[in-house]
Amino acid sequence: NYEKFLQLDSGIDSPAFLYDRLYFITDLDGTGNIYSVNLAGKDLKQHTRFKDFFARNLRSDGKKTVFHKGGKIFIYDPGKDKCNELKIDFPVTGMFAERRFIEPSAFLEEYSISNDGSSTGFIVRGKPYTMVGTSGPVGALNHVLDGRSRQMTFAGNSGNVLIVNDETENDCVYLIGKEKKVVLKDAGLMEMLSSSPSVSLPSHPRTRFVIILD
Repeated sequence: NYEKFLQLDSGIDSPAFLYDRLYFITDLDGTGNIYSVNLAGKDLKQHTRFKDFFARNLRSDGKKTVFHKGGKIFIYDPGKDKCNELKIDFPVTGMFAERRFIEPSAFLEEYSISNDGSSTGFIVRGKPYTMVGTSGPVGALNHVLDGRSRQMTFAGNSGNVLIVNDETENDCVYLIGKEKKVVLKDAGLMEMLSSSPSVSLPSHPRTRFVIILD
């Protein structure tokens, strides 16, 4: 007979038993990290606190675990509760040593263009990014928001962006600029978010909200 061992409000991946605990990867905090529970499914502990990329494909030899994150390989030692990047000396030269850029279209979920066409916003794997079309690097907003983001739109020509995010228990609408500001709490199931230079118009399945931004 099978019995449910563990119930979390998030997905669970790559389980591995070590030292009488079950280690696994989950995005309970918004980003894929390593957690563990005891053999009763209790005493939940978080062992890594990544905010940039998800930990993936956790494996174990019974003493330590290995996983990859952001194109790099890491080793987590439960006995010492330490996580370190595994440095690999790969002797290649010439064209094989050149940087390669992965096509991001497979992970692109949404995009938004500012009203004046100067900036573009992207949602990639639930994380928000912005960039100026003519110069400069891509700016990540991961340090501002936890959780999963969607429905990004530019707030007029201010350079600020409006984002629906679930870092709390319910979806909220945030205005991201020099600081983070909640402009609509408990937004429900937000289907669309659009804005004019002074007003944003998010729509709800049965209700429409009008938010005036000072």
